[in-house]
Order: sequence, then C-alpha cells, then structure tokens
Amino acid sequence: MASKKVQVQVVVYRSLEGCMKAFGETKLGHFEWMSADGKKYRMSLKETVRLSRAAGCWAWAEDKKAIHLWMGKGCTKEELFGVLAHEIGHMERPFHRTLREEQKAAKYERVALAAYGLMPRVWRRRRTGN
Repeated sequence: MASKKVQVQVVVYRSLEGCMKAFGETKLGHFEWMSADGKKYRMSLKETVRLSRAAGCWAWAEDKKAIHLWMGKGCTKEELFGVLAHEIGHMERPFHRTLREEQKAAKYERVALAAYGLMPRVWRRRRTGN
C-alpha cells in the first residue's frame, strides 16, 4: 500500500514567546481554546507559557499554509510527533475553529501516537524477520 506524503511547511521558532506572538493572541494577554470534549479554556499568557514550557513544545496551524512550532530542550520525539499530527489534523479541513475540527485534530493526534507507540515493536520484527 503506497502512502501519500503530506506536504506541510513548518516554521520553527527559537523562542516560545516568538511562536505565540506570531499566533496573535498574546495581544489579548490570554489564550482561549477548546478541548476535544468541547470544554472551553481561557488562561493567562503567563500560565500558558509556563504549561507550554513544561510540555516541551507548542504549535499552531496557519490555516492550510504552515505549522508554526516551538521546541524546547524537553521536547521528546513522541510529544513532537503528537503535536505535529494534531496540527495537521487542523489543516485537513475548512478553517472554522469548531468543536468538530478540534475533535478531528485530537483524533489525528491519538492515531499518530498509537502508531508511534507500535513502531519499535513492529520495526524490530521487520528487521529480524520474526
């Protein structure tokens, strides 16, 4: 089965603040977002920065144009994989910022992380022939 490669531009920022500033909501002094279960969140910029640093990476999708990404030293490959998959999920739709869109992006992330978790075991079997 041939897979279709997704062509996505990724803009990588040296600082979390730079990535967030490009997102634009820093002018408001807070961030608002919706989780996949429909719960709406509003958090101060300071708290958003603190949690994002703890997570290790943060990103946002610019419609279907690009993923804007910051990766800190604590960003793991698994976390990065999930963040990128989530943002690709946002890009694979009309841009509406709806609950349905967030659920789809969260589903992309869950599926990608499940595949990522299977990779070492499956890859090892392929290489050994067992």
